[in-house]
Amino acid sequence: MKYKDGIDETLIPFISYRTISIIVLSIVYILTWNTSIIYPKVFIVLGMLLSSTVGSFLYQKNYPGCNSIIIATIILESLAYSIFIILSGGFSSPYLWYFINLIIIIMELKPFGKYSKITSAGLMLLMLVCVFIEKRMGMEHGIGSIAYSDINTGIAFVVVSFGFYLLLESNDKLMQSRSKLYELNTNLEMSKKHSDYALEHTMNVYDALNIFSISNPQRVMDELNSTLYRTIAKNGCALFKMNSMNEIDFCSYEGIGEDHESIMAEFILKTIKSKMHDSLPADIKIDNQDYRIKYIKNSSNILAILFILNGAQDMDEYYHKMESKFYLYLVEIIMQELDIQSMIESYIICDEQNRIASEIHDTVIQKLFSISCNMRTLETKIGSLTDEDIKIQLNDLIKSTNSAMKTLREAIYGIKWDNNHDTFEKKLSTYVKEAIDMNHINISLNLDENISILTSNTKTSLYRIICESINNSIRHGKATEIHIDVTIHKEFVTACINDNGTGFDKNTIPKDRQGIKNMYMITGVLKGTLNINSVVGNGTEILCKIPV
Repeated sequence: MKYKDGIDETLIPFISYRTISIIVLSIVYILTWNTSIIYPKVFIVLGMLLSSTVGSFLYQKNYPGCNSIIIATIILESLAYSIFIILSGGFSSPYLWYFINLIIIIMELKPFGKYSKITSAGLMLLMLVCVFIEKRMGMEHGIGSIAYSDINTGIAFVVVSFGFYLLLESNDKLMQSRSKLYELNTNLEMSKKHSDYALEHTMNVYDALNIFSISNPQRVMDELNSTLYRTIAKNGCALFKMNSMNEIDFCSYEGIGEDHESIMAEFILKTIKSKMHDSLPADIKIDNQDYRIKYIKNSSNILAILFILNGAQDMDEYYHKMESKFYLYLVEIIMQELDIQSMIESYIICDEQNRIASEIHDTVIQKLFSISCNMRTLETKIGSLTDEDIKIQLNDLIKSTNSAMKTLREAIYGIKWDNNHDTFEKKLSTYVKEAIDMNHINISLNLDENISILTSNTKTSLYRIICESINNSIRHGKATEIHIDVTIHKEFVTACINDNGTGFDKNTIPKDRQGIKNMYMITGVLKGTLNINSVVGNGTEILCKIPV
């Protein structure tokens, strides 16, 4: 590990020891000067200082990497210090203890590899030989001139050097343990980061897949855009769904200023109209904010347009690219699903119209026949009726005629709901009232007060299912009482129709009957469920459940 100034962390304590020890030992040596022999001592001090400085510079410059230069530096330093120690008094020289720094460097840096321990021991032996040589050179009375203090100094030198060796060995083990712990902690943090990311991604994918169970296009857009905002567009995004006419059907915003919405919509319509979207750049700027544009297309049409506010991401670029690719594929699939859903619903409406047209003789013709019979009856009784009675019966005939005409129009052109929240309720209530008047039965209708939140497709489906259920109860079940409850829950709407008719065997539900077949198909397209329960002689219950 290197510091800002380029010095390796391992060298810091050795360079510090060399600097401090050479200064302290030089001061001690200067204090022991004999004034009669100054110049040789000045030479020794300057030589030691120069050798220490050059050596420190070479160690810093070449560690780690240039092991051969370090070895050469150690050898040259050993020779230089040996000479200076001999010249400065051998055992009595303060510079003897400076020799320890070379031993420490060999043991710590291990420039000689597995032979570093042997080399350091040899260096200690060389040092002792040098000081004995100096002592031998100064002998006047033989070996006895070697004092016990010199022997003790030599032993102390060895012990201190060995103590430094043990200290460095312990430090190496601690550093290795520290390094392993640091690496382990780094791996654990990285694993936790990836684990948290994987968990978050899994939850986001789970939420995204739940979008497929939603039938309301606007809710699909909102949930999908919210998922994009949590994953790949944390700074903000806007999603626009396009129809086959290249018009904006639905849109959703997350983290985007309201003042940008109209600009984006205008940009979309302008570029689509000009047919320039294929050659447009991937980035645009709105109020000094950069947006990336993604066109979600099938083979022939633009299904959706996604605006993403540029910004830094939390995860690695690789993971972000993979995640972006996944969610863009998801957007494409969901947009295709909505497109197919729209086509299926259109098909169902057409199929439903054909069915109604094929059954006009059972509905409209019956009404016309009933009107005709009532007119013949009125004709035969007209002489015995008062003007008021005739007026009442004529009004009933007019209402029945208008009802037949309305039923015929709806069968041919289909049902459309406007923005008036009472429209669905009024039409269904009108149908129920006509069924009561025409068949002289009791029908109770209870609609949820929040019925207005339902989409046009859901209202149409409920209307068809309820009307078909009423017709079946009257025509096949001979019911005299029918109870209808429409309830909106948090995630779905239920329609429950009960009657007191003749019922039938629930194990042989005639699913092949056209009316019942259509009820199952309409519910299935909206990803809902339809359950028909009946007991012979004890009426029928129909429960329809459709996601909102």
